[in-house]
Amino acid sequence: MSLRRLLEQQQSRLGALNRLLENEQAQLISGTIDGPQLENIAQKKSQLLSSLEDTESNRVRVQLRLGYAMGGDGARQAAKDADCLDQWQATL
Repeated sequence: MSLRRLLEQQQSRLGALNRLLENEQAQLISGTIDGPQLENIAQKKSQLLSSLEDTESNRVRVQLRLGYAMGGDGARQAAKDADCLDQWQATL
């Protein structure tokens, strides 16, 4: 899978996680605690975090396979060379 596609997946999952967190916050400040709804949100967050970890692991593997150094500098250079630096910066 291309670096660009992995970054797109990460951004999509981060957006979904952000929406879940906003929903959770709204539930918590509403004054009425809906236990089943909060449990559902917690399960979805767990699934998304697991997916994000998988995508990040894949991104790092691609970065290394392409010959870039481990870490932030290598990630930035890989994204720049793959013409997806804007996506990398948005992901950060």
